This record gives sequence, structure tokens and C-alpha cells, in this order.
Amino acid sequence: MHYLALSIISSTLIIVSFKLTGLYHIRIFHAIVINYLFAGLLGLAITLSKGFSPGIWGKEWFILALVIGTLFVLMFYLIGLTTSKSGLSVTAVSTRISVVLPILFSIFFYREAVGYVKVSGIITALVALVFVSIRREGRKTEALKTGLPFFLFIGTGITDTLVKYAQQEYLKTDNLVPFATFLFFTALFVSTVVLLSNRHTLRGFFTAPTILAGAFLGIFNFSSLYFFIKALGHAPVDSSVVFGLNHLGIILLGSFTGFLFFREKISILNFLGIVLSCTAIVMLYYS
Repeated sequence: MHYLALSIISSTLIIVSFKLTGLYHIRIFHAIVINYLFAGLLGLAITLSKGFSPGIWGKEWFILALVIGTLFVLMFYLIGLTTSKSGLSVTAVSTRISVVLPILFSIFFYREAVGYVKVSGIITALVALVFVSIRREGRKTEALKTGLPFFLFIGTGITDTLVKYAQQEYLKTDNLVPFATFLFFTALFVSTVVLLSNRHTLRGFFTAPTILAGAFLGIFNFSSLYFFIKALGHAPVDSSVVFGLNHLGIILLGSFTGFLFFREKISILNFLGIVLSCTAIVMLYYS
């Protein structure tokens, strides 16, 4: 289970990297562009070491990968913005309980079985999102901080649903890394086009802090996916258990890190939201 632990740590470090990016006033989008360069190169190195297939343009998942790669850019920007505005715990919960949307997709599209426990888990997850998002501050700041987790929840849920569809229809464990590598390079292309569309946004791009922040972000980004794939292939338990433990670990480690190292304030409602999110994950994956 060490692969699962490494995946949880890497995923948490993504959020921590965004937090530090905000604290050191590094432009989030600059770091995102560099992140996808490093993540893509790491994926390409592993893909080449295992034998590269040049027929990628003929793959049936090509168009779907383009869409997902584009969404990656938007979602990563939202993760960075939510982390800097609302904190690690809110971001961790919002991204993890977004699993509700892929589960709903599976229920309606693939006719997966659904019982009272799973329905209760979905409702609990939505309540958790409301509780963890509530901020008692000035009206404008509160509106921004409350709205971001919901946008992140919806966006991440849609992205994960498309990934689930691709995995269900086209992918196997042995070709997930090439697929992810293509997603990273697609995201790199899209983010670079956006960056170059306004030459004023290039200001501050070629600086040591920005490149370093993007490099670490890319390493953690790729590592979280790579180690999770490894965990699915080597864990002595069902994949649903691996998914559940992964989500639980990220919520708990992210919340603990935010409180311990960044002194993030957590209200009673926020704390209850974290507890409910963990409860929801257990109900969704172990029902």
C-alpha cells in the first residue's frame, strides 16, 4: 500500500504548492503552464522506456483526450484560486467529494446498482460541501470564497466523469500513463496558447521562483497519478477500496496540513463538513 500513500502525499503536495504560490505572489497561471511541461516530460520518459506507440493520432480516445486536457487547465486554475482564497481543507474536500458526479453518471449511464447507503452518501457529500464552504467574513469575500468550492466541485466532477468514461470504454492499466501523458501535453498546448494570446501576461514568466514552483507542481501532479495507477495494480484489495482510501487520505492530510502549517481557521461548521465528507466517502465506496 506504499504506492497509495505516495499518491495521497503527492496529491496533497499539489494543493500545498498552490498555497505557497499564492503566498509568494507567483502568478498561478504561469506555474500551471510550466507544471504541464514537467508533468508531460515525466510521462513521456516513462512511456518511451516502456515502448512508444506512434499511432496515437488514430486512437479512438483522441478527441476525448483533447477535451479533458483542456478542462485540466481550467480545473487546475480553479484549484489554485480556491486554495489561495479558501484554504487547503476546502480545496481537498471540494475536489474529493466531486466523485459524486462520476458515481451518478455510472448509475444512470451504466445502470450500476444503487442502494440507500449510496444515496445517503451522495446527500451527505453535498451537505459536506455546503458546510465546508461557509465563510464568516465580509460579504464580497464571503461570496467569492463560498462560490469557488462549488465551481471546483462541478468542474472537477465533470472532468472526472469524462476520465471515467474514457477509462471504462478505451483504457486499461497498461496504457493509462501514455493517455495521461497526452492529456498533459494537450493541457500544455492550451495553456501556452492562452498565455501567448496576451503578451502582457508573459511578464514574470521567466523567473526562477515561477519556474521552480511550476516544476514542483508538475512533479507532484504526475506523481499523484502515476502512484495511484501503481496502487490500483498492486493493492491487495478491490479498486473501490483504493479509491475510497485515496479520497479519505487527501481530505484528512490536506485539512491537517492547512491547520498545522498554515494556521488556517476552521469553524465548527467547516470541521463538521470535513467529518461529513469523510463519512460520505466511506458510504459511497464501501456500500
